Amino acid sequence: MPLYIDLDDVWLVHAGIHPELPIGEQTAEELCWIRDRFHNNPMPYFPNKLIITGHTITFTFPDTTVGQLVEGPGWLNIDTGAYHPRSGWLTGLDLDNELVYQFNVYDQTQRLRSLEESISPFVGQRQRSPLGAVVF
Repeated sequence: MPLYIDLDDVWLVHAGIHPELPIGEQTAEELCWIRDRFHNNPMPYFPNKLIITGHTITFTFPDTTVGQLVEGPGWLNIDTGAYHPRSGWLTGLDLDNELVYQFNVYDQTQRLRSLEESISPFVGQRQRSPLGAVVF
């Protein structure tokens, strides 16, 4: 399985990209586990690509409700926490039509929303406490 998929104007990766390293120097560790360094970077990594990520459940970002997607500079996080008891939302994204498909694994609810109404902008700083809890 590849660590990322480049679709010309969209780049798919599990967690994100180390903002200070060229693509050729990114390691599996960064692409699969990075969080705060990527999310807190104020500049898009690519000038003309949207990076789509998961790995960090979106409701752990400030001012984001359960089931919302999170958008930052040049990236969109679609991990809405399907396995998490606080959420249960599994999210699919149709970028061509700007639609978000969601299914709740706990109560079987389905919903279809526009991408615009599904996004919370990320404008804060995300950091972890020494014990791993997210603090803002």
